[in-house]
Amino acid sequence: MKSFLLNGFLVLKPQLPEAFHKFIFNAMEANPPAEKSGNNCLPTLPALNQVFDDPVVSGALSSLLGPSFGMHPHRAVHLSRPGKNQQQWHRDTFWGYKLPIRYPHPTMVMAMYYPQETTLKMGPTGIKPGTQYFTIDPKRYQGSLPNHFVSDSSSDKSVICPAGSVCIIHYDLIHKGTANTSTQNRYMFKFQFYRNEFPQKPSWNCSEVKWTGWPKGLETSLSMEEVQCLEPICCSLWNWLCGSVTVFDPPTLSAKDHQTMVSLLDADSEWSRFRAAFQLSLCGDISLLITRLSHPDAQFSLCAAYALSAAPLQYHKEWSESLAKVAKAPGDAQMGALWALSEWGYQHLIKDTLIEMAQSPRVNTSIRQYAVQALGGSKQFDQSMVDALGEAMLAEKADDQLRMMAAMAFNTAAPYLKGTNAQAWLSRGLGDYHRYIQGYSLEALLRLGTPEASQIALNYLKATRWCPITTANNPF
Repeated sequence: MKSFLLNGFLVLKPQLPEAFHKFIFNAMEANPPAEKSGNNCLPTLPALNQVFDDPVVSGALSSLLGPSFGMHPHRAVHLSRPGKNQQQWHRDTFWGYKLPIRYPHPTMVMAMYYPQETTLKMGPTGIKPGTQYFTIDPKRYQGSLPNHFVSDSSSDKSVICPAGSVCIIHYDLIHKGTANTSTQNRYMFKFQFYRNEFPQKPSWNCSEVKWTGWPKGLETSLSMEEVQCLEPICCSLWNWLCGSVTVFDPPTLSAKDHQTMVSLLDADSEWSRFRAAFQLSLCGDISLLITRLSHPDAQFSLCAAYALSAAPLQYHKEWSESLAKVAKAPGDAQMGALWALSEWGYQHLIKDTLIEMAQSPRVNTSIRQYAVQALGGSKQFDQSMVDALGEAMLAEKADDQLRMMAAMAFNTAAPYLKGTNAQAWLSRGLGDYHRYIQGYSLEALLRLGTPEASQIALNYLKATRWCPITTANNPF
């Protein structure tokens, strides 16, 4: 777990036999159109399910995302043919959408499956370790700060691996496809998995919930200085992953060191800026970070929001009212405050405001997106909250990203929606024109778990079943 928190990736070898991986590779070589199957690559090649059912892979996903994790309906086949050029370093969008605030916590990962041996010449996936917590996307950033990750560096890693390997990366890790200078095709199946519940306790074999630093022999290509910059972040997230089950013993800073951290909040370097913000969060300097949410440069305000989201549990009650006040007031700080408050689990303080935000087309679209996300993270629901999510999900003239996030919120909230009319909203979602609203509505019905909801989901699946044997040459 500490390796993943530091580096942002793991390379695993499933227990499946080599013949299985050869079968997958040969199936792709024999059916070139399968490369274009996109989200349908799984029903096109159902045997791929065995990769993610493998105990090595499913165990890692459960450890990182909790036992109730789900598979996102988006997936893809990436074929790198001989002669293919390298990509730019980048972070993935959210299926074509761009979210202003991403997720430093392990809430979503990508799992990349390579059915063939992948050598350096075959264009392996390139990775920038430790970059999963920062906010600048080297491919899309247009601001005035240094774009540190736009070029190759000595710490970059290539996923050179034996046939059948699975590389799991934090969704926000900077990566790219490298050039294929070989004479062989290189396939990579990309699947995405997400966390459905905030952690209540460690979901992996954890011998000690208190952060004790880095274990001896932990492998990384990062410099010692970079590792030191990431430690406050990883310490915060370790505490979060353990369910914040203990009162965190905050580190102490001398007056001089505290002033140094405060000054580094304005550093050009993301390494320094994030180290300082998370260190101050650990030390309980919540007031300063709330003030920083109003910074006119989004990179600085987002840094403060990320650090606030990981603040130890003992500070939440004291500062939740102050954060709620900012979250209710329109302005530059509102979005970050709204998001951080929901990460703390205190969105109930502004329930009525969230409902109004979710329903009103006059509210800024980004604010509405995080309002529906905050509603979805609630643990207690009344009908007004469910209707706000349903109306946002199915609004005819609403932004599609907002609608999709409302569907995601339904899926997160599903176990708490029994006794409401959520089932009716989700049944309508199955017929929506948006593929991911359909997908999340299906998952939410299954998570709702009532016999009627399960039957609706089953009927939908039977009607939309993809037959992997049927082709243009073999139609019946």
